[in-house]
Amino acid sequence: MKKYLYLVAIAIVSCGAILSSCSDDKISGDSIFSTEAVHRNAFDQWLYKNYTMPYNIEFQYRLKTEETEQAYNFVPADSAKTVKLAFLTKYMWFDAY
Repeated sequence: MKKYLYLVAIAIVSCGAILSSCSDDKISGDSIFSTEAVHRNAFDQWLYKNYTMPYNIEFQYRLKTEETEQAYNFVPADSAKTVKLAFLTKYMWFDAY
């Protein structure tokens, strides 16, 4: 008898939960993703054309502070050296094949 009462109580609670969970929520038009246009300089465009489009590789050369260890002092790479490294990497690894 107790088993039957427990099953009925669980069924009533389940039906109540199912019926109360179906409500009409209004969807806001705001997106959680940024819709701003990405500003690219000439080097960014070259990277997109020579790394991202053919090989699907993201060449990260800008220092992202959220991905670094805060206990250490980091200095971003010189942009001229970054350009040289990108050309060298493409020449040695990708153009060889």
